[in-house]
Amino acid sequence: MVAQTRLKRDAAFVAAQYNAAKRPHRELTQVWLIDDAFVMEPYLGGMLLGEVGSLDMERFVVVCKMTQEEFDCLMEKYAEENGDYPDM
Repeated sequence: MVAQTRLKRDAAFVAAQYNAAKRPHRELTQVWLIDDAFVMEPYLGGMLLGEVGSLDMERFVVVCKMTQEEFDCLMEKYAEENGDYPDM
């Protein structure tokens, strides 16, 4: 599951870079999109930046889309491997 999510993230990152190159230059922030609703920094323990409806999504490059279940699975796997959840 984790490897599959990494592949999705990497493919999304390449696609985002290609699409960003076609836009006028401006600084874009990489984010994860959870359940097509929540935007957060792109790492476990990353800060929740807000909900899609309340943010200017033109500022962001979504490098990984996942469901809440997939995100929860990543958090559980991290906790299993490290003995605790990442700081949030």
